[in-house]
Amino acid sequence: MVRRIPVKRKVKRFFIAASLRLKGRRFDFDFPCPRIGVTGSASGYPDLLTRHMLFEGMCQEDVLMALRHYVKPGDVVYDVGGHHGLMAFLAGKAAGPSGKVVTFEPNPNALMYLEQHVAGGKLVNVICVPSEIPSREPSPARSPADGARESAALAVDS
Repeated sequence: MVRRIPVKRKVKRFFIAASLRLKGRRFDFDFPCPRIGVTGSASGYPDLLTRHMLFEGMCQEDVLMALRHYVKPGDVVYDVGGHHGLMAFLAGKAAGPSGKVVTFEPNPNALMYLEQHVAGGKLVNVICVPSEIPSREPSPARSPADGARESAALAVDS
């Protein structure tokens, strides 16, 4: 695999970018990501997260390490914008059976992968919510109808 080749990060990024040439293809295989202790799925290809996980074995390393450091057993974690569930998966493992992860995802396609990954990981403490959470009330000048899009990050309740 490309991620095991001892090359500089920018060479791996070349592979990530070049892999878009295969965007019309669909893949259905799993691959190990031992650095973060999960099994990735190529089913979301050509999604950027999937390509990073496939070629680097990692995506948003700083966020993943923060999850491992801050989320403790029994915590409640809100994952706003769950995407395919990587953060929810890791938070669910860290929070343990006494904790809970509520992950919100408005995109029906991403929600499908999110639910598959949560079910496949047997994470009974992760709840998938098919909804988006605006970071604030829309103002008349910036309403969702005007194409404004709000984004939010991960929040941890202790």
